[in-house]
Amino acid sequence: MKNSLLSKINVLKRFNFSKNIYRKIKIFGHQYYEVMKLKSVFLTLMAWFILEDQKVIDLIKGL
Repeated sequence: MKNSLLSKINVLKRFNFSKNIYRKIKIFGHQYYEVMKLKSVFLTLMAWFILEDQKVIDLIKGL
């Protein structure tokens, strides 16, 4: 579990996500980030990460 999450952290770091591309929105009392101005490959990656492991949402908050 930890190794899986660490590998995801490394991939996210590799892509150098910027705080500017995230806009915080609230849905049903939970905080989510809307991904803005990203190429389709990044959208695909983010969707995969979120479906794969919900902890990645917390990871994104720290970027």
